[in-house]
Amino acid sequence: MPHFEGSRHEARGDRVRNATVTTIAPTGTISIIAGCSGGIEPLFAVAFMRRQADMELPDVNPGVREARQERAASTPRRS
Repeated sequence: MPHFEGSRHEARGDRVRNATVTTIAPTGTISIIAGCSGGIEPLFAVAFMRRQADMELPDVNPGVREARQERAASTPRRS
């Protein structure tokens, strides 16, 4: 690390490299279970059918679902 001298890592006596403090976005099954994005790529669809165990299940981006509910709640209904 070029700025190790005088850093908090030096003060604590840690010999930390950047590679040991970075994270990787969840992918695949982990992101599905956690209900989060599968990485840093933009969404390819806001809703799609996920094929799982010989079934097709709707998968809708949670942010899109929330935005639709908010919009529906704030839109006056026509009589």
